[in-house]
Amino acid sequence: MDNFFKTVWGSCTSFAFYRKVTGLSFLQCLKYIVPFCLIIGALLYINPSLELLKISRQLREWTDKSLPEIRIEDGIISIDAPQPCYLEPAGILVPAGGEGRTRNLKLAFDTTGEIEALDETDDADVLFLRDTLIVRGPAGDATEVPLKEIWLFSKYKEITISRENVNKYLPGITWLLVILPFVITVVAKPIQAVAYSLIGMIAATREGKRFISFKGVYNISLFATIPATIVSAGVQLLRIDFNPLYLMIFYSFVAIVFVIGAITNMRQPA
Repeated sequence: MDNFFKTVWGSCTSFAFYRKVTGLSFLQCLKYIVPFCLIIGALLYINPSLELLKISRQLREWTDKSLPEIRIEDGIISIDAPQPCYLEPAGILVPAGGEGRTRNLKLAFDTTGEIEALDETDDADVLFLRDTLIVRGPAGDATEVPLKEIWLFSKYKEITISRENVNKYLPGITWLLVILPFVITVVAKPIQAVAYSLIGMIAATREGKRFISFKGVYNISLFATIPATIVSAGVQLLRIDFNPLYLMIFYSFVAIVFVIGAITNMRQPA
């Protein structure tokens, strides 16, 4: 096989290139696929990751100064602060009405019964009552959910949100969210290649007999995700307005074209 950059170039520009990959082991394939995914991931996720780290830092600074202790026990909330209590966590933004305008998310807490609806608050986006969560939707409508029906609060009967807990767990959660897209990008390719291989096996059958093994078709499908990923990443980096579902369909279409093109090429003499 060629070096990494020649391999990426060949997978995008030549169906004949794919003849080279059919005999590789899975680990040999990953030697090219993993670095490629990490490079693409860096291009797509570096700015969101830096923004997430910035928000995490701002939130911890705000927590140290402004967060009262909040407890949720058996679907009942209590807060160690005068009520109604308004909190605006730093770094967490919501649309502010105008195009592109944002403001800090505003939370309201009242367990006394003085406030019963979002309209009674000082323009809060989320209202916590004694046993109910009320959220303002994008159209201004309000949705009420009993705290007991929220998965987190039903699974853990007692949760305490405090400065100590936020400072203890937030950094780990933040780094998990930073790393997760890279992991998903790497893991997704071998899984996607299985689906494309099923289509490739049809193209790899001639007169009722397969002229390429499933392993060979799988390797072709795995490397075919490279041009598909480059096209998809280009659309995202150029900020082209593309429905995510249509983008995924287009991604699959490009991968399948390369799979079928490579297999068809192998029908011809080398």
